[in-house]
Amino acid sequence: LVTFMLLETVVLPLVGTGGPLGQLSVLRLLRLLRIVRVAKLMRAFPQLLMIVRGINAAMRAVSWTASLLVIVTLTWAVMFTNEFHQGPRSDAEVEGIQIEVFFGSMGKSML
Repeated sequence: LVTFMLLETVVLPLVGTGGPLGQLSVLRLLRLLRIVRVAKLMRAFPQLLMIVRGINAAMRAVSWTASLLVIVTLTWAVMFTNEFHQGPRSDAEVEGIQIEVFFGSMGKSML
């Protein structure tokens, strides 16, 4: 497997993809065989499959939590920017006013 991976990533880009090496169907078949080998490994070790399913469930939960956190942050950023926006003034002009430095624009409010 390591030899085929090295052949695929190092040697073949140097040779080029023109001519008879354009399709590389043999290497695609070997890549598919690697996936089948991992599937057989999953069937042989059910604990490994349970770990993969647990990681998948955890990733779904973390992604939902992250998306809700972004929505809440965006909502509060809109509210604070609406209340304390700096308008057409530049950052140098609002340097003395502390609240507008932090909540003067959407980008600042999201941070």
